Amino acid sequence: MKLKNPYQIVLERNLPRVLSLVSGDSLGNTLGIADRRYWAWKTVDFPNASMQSLAGGFARLSKRSNLDDSFASIDFSRLALDLICAIRPMTSRSGGLAEAFPEENSFCVTGQVLSEAMDALSVMGSNLSAADRQESLSLLSPLANFLMRNDETHGIISNHLATTALAMVRWGLSTGDDRALLRAESFLARIKRHSSDEGWFVEYSGADPGYQTWALASLAQIFDEAPGLIDQDFLVAGMRFLEPFALRNGTFANGAGARFTSFLMAVGPELMAVSIPEAAFLASFARRHIVQHRFVSLDAVDEPNLAPFFNDVVRSAELFDQTPSMNSDVQQHPVRDFPEAGLYVRHTDVRSVVISAERGGWVCVADAAGPTHINSEPVFRDPRGRLFIARSAIDVKPVAGSLVIKSYIRRVTIRSQSPKQFLLLRMFAMSLGKWRAPRELAKKFLAHLLLTRKEKSVGVCERIVDTRTGASSERVHSRIELSKSHLFGAPHHMASYGYWRS
Repeated sequence: MKLKNPYQIVLERNLPRVLSLVSGDSLGNTLGIADRRYWAWKTVDFPNASMQSLAGGFARLSKRSNLDDSFASIDFSRLALDLICAIRPMTSRSGGLAEAFPEENSFCVTGQVLSEAMDALSVMGSNLSAADRQESLSLLSPLANFLMRNDETHGIISNHLATTALAMVRWGLSTGDDRALLRAESFLARIKRHSSDEGWFVEYSGADPGYQTWALASLAQIFDEAPGLIDQDFLVAGMRFLEPFALRNGTFANGAGARFTSFLMAVGPELMAVSIPEAAFLASFARRHIVQHRFVSLDAVDEPNLAPFFNDVVRSAELFDQTPSMNSDVQQHPVRDFPEAGLYVRHTDVRSVVISAERGGWVCVADAAGPTHINSEPVFRDPRGRLFIARSAIDVKPVAGSLVIKSYIRRVTIRSQSPKQFLLLRMFAMSLGKWRAPRELAKKFLAHLLLTRKEKSVGVCERIVDTRTGASSERVHSRIELSKSHLFGAPHHMASYGYWRS
């Protein structure tokens, strides 16, 4: 009996909501815009340009002949072209695109949209008229020039660099512009320069398995399209880092990393499965568990993340059809430690335990026959009601089947957007934010405020974690009186945190 394509199951049950995002109004000026908040609800005054990268997935769907009959009447090539044409009015004078606020000139979103638009043009190939192709390249040229002139300066975000490197590769190969290929090489060199010998790539301040699957999706496509630009050994190391985070109950990482993600993008493993055993293991894992929502994928994500996950599932469905049988002889090692990342993984036949020392001894227990149980990092309130949390491991020691983790206790502030703050941000975006220098300075400030700033320590928390069961206990050494709280959460700006999985 032939196994039904699991990615296609996920694709078809999400395709109606994705199609509903795209404006089909040919009488107005919104044709092809994929942000419903802009063209339908009219609750925002500019469209989120990242949604236009759906063009890549739609173009690939135009080549699929085995979609459910209910989608037979849809001209996916026309949709892809409409999405690309709608990019022109969204493009700023400098060539950048916006996601979060007008005139943002987002490095990542510009790269994401250019990458998928170029993929769409390549996939449609001879089915695209010479005039349509020339017009598309003309309107995409400002995006390519923007990426060749600008950079991301507020942090090392490897998935952003990988996405933009892929855009530069596709632009360079399609147009013959060698400057773009040189730019891609510089982005790839930066990812490698800041990567760890443990196999992980930096995401702001540490390792994050979920975002690493995103980075590897782009890197694997670069290797597929321009193998001379990237060292396969680098991809092997990246896949080997990810393999232990495929947990016994089908979930993935469950928020263990620096950005708390639980998603898995399958294109990287699917593309590299033939040559990298760990990639074959991850692809097989994804195929078995994506339909049951065990890890976060297209079913769970919201609109700002929808396009990249949609494109990932579409491409993965293609790759499944090419290789419907996926075998892997990789056996997960029972003990995998990544001291630089502060991550420790233990596997038995029936249980996976993941411990984050960087988060004060945060623990995830994934039983093969049960749900995921997460024991948050130690969280406290002092008598005045202020919130404190154990982070930044000082010392990690194995002791008789346990890990003893000492971490600093630091005050944290949970920030929510207010109308006043939003107004100030909007005023900045429409004035000083139009210029690169103040815009980049503001991004650095926000990244520091929301992600990398560390308050002064008020003491030390020592958490002892049983690596077999995940059970824990604490001893607190603090200069101020703290009362333990059962609060749970992520008191930072983490857009891809908190998605539901079963």
